[in-house]
Amino acid sequence: PWSDGIVSAIGVSYDGNVAELFAAQEREAVIAVAPQFADFDPYLDIANPGGVFNQGFVGDWAAGNDILDQNDICAFLDVTGADCDTARTVIDGVKRVDEDEDGSLIDAAVNDHSTNVDVATAVGSMEFRDDSFGDITFEEISPFSHRTQTEAGGAVIFNWSSWLDGNTARGSLSRFTTLSNRQVVLIGPWSHGVPDD
Repeated sequence: PWSDGIVSAIGVSYDGNVAELFAAQEREAVIAVAPQFADFDPYLDIANPGGVFNQGFVGDWAAGNDILDQNDICAFLDVTGADCDTARTVIDGVKRVDEDEDGSLIDAAVNDHSTNVDVATAVGSMEFRDDSFGDITFEEISPFSHRTQTEAGGAVIFNWSSWLDGNTARGSLSRFTTLSNRQVVLIGPWSHGVPDD
């Protein structure tokens, strides 16, 4: 009842890909999306730019995912011993939901994440773009692969990226030249997701 039926989505990085995939749902209510610093084709833009496995970046990405999965604030901050103890008094890590009074839900979530796929190993073993890494493929998570549905949905796309941010600028230009949707593209000299001004 609170909605006027006009819907849009915005996101940065992963969330930007989700916003763009939302446009591929072909829902009449979705009139606009704003993927920012998102990769139009993660297979080419992140994992295999120029057809070569990006081992350094994907390895760092996998390590970061592992730290998040473990909810390990000390690993995130790269501190040990007394510095780690101090960090834990200031930073809680992932916040518990209101219903998690004793911390059991967050503990269960961390335990569930302990079996997540190692992205670097999985992506590094891929031979073709439609090979799975873990239980998913790049085709499933790639806005590029859903271009027909995105065009059919007709949402306007406001895309924001940076020529200093990996291949997000290349992805913006690819998106612009691939999709028939009305688009606004802004490319500038910013870091990932955070304009410097």
